[in-house]
Amino acid sequence: MNGVTNGIGGEKPRIAVVGAGLVGSLAALQFGLMGHKVDLYEYREDIRTAELVVGRSINLALSCRGRAALRDVGLEETLLKHGLPMRGRMLHDVNGNRKVVPYDHVNNQAIYSVGRKFLNEVLLNAAEKNPNITMKFNQKLVDCNLKAGEMTFMNTVDKSTSTSSADLVIGADGAFSAVR
Repeated sequence: MNGVTNGIGGEKPRIAVVGAGLVGSLAALQFGLMGHKVDLYEYREDIRTAELVVGRSINLALSCRGRAALRDVGLEETLLKHGLPMRGRMLHDVNGNRKVVPYDHVNNQAIYSVGRKFLNEVLLNAAEKNPNITMKFNQKLVDCNLKAGEMTFMNTVDKSTSTSSADLVIGADGAFSAVR
């Protein structure tokens, strides 16, 4: 979408990303770096300040595709400093024998084990620093008209509702997506 305009005075489309998990925060950051105005909405509270984060807690295996996405937003090195390289997998047969199978026989490259919460926090911190991105937590999407780009959110703390609009609405709100 780099350089794409919405036809209104040559401005770039305003984008709403619903879901501030790994995919949503990365998408918002990428669009923000391209100069789009982005509203990033999250149903839950800000994981960076939450006392207990409920949900997935296992590490991620960060492959070359994930590294490339992080490189595009300038965060690859930050994550690799905190990741643990995994050069192969251990196979166990029925007799208890073990065998290491490298991920990359040629270049000895590794995938990296990275904490999911840490990765999400790094992405959110970067998004927060971007002047094109506005983050809104505790916002549950309760109604969405994709053709009109209109959305209604309920604040999960005080139960108030608010409306918003965007030229493009991206659903990154998981398995039970309200956007879908």
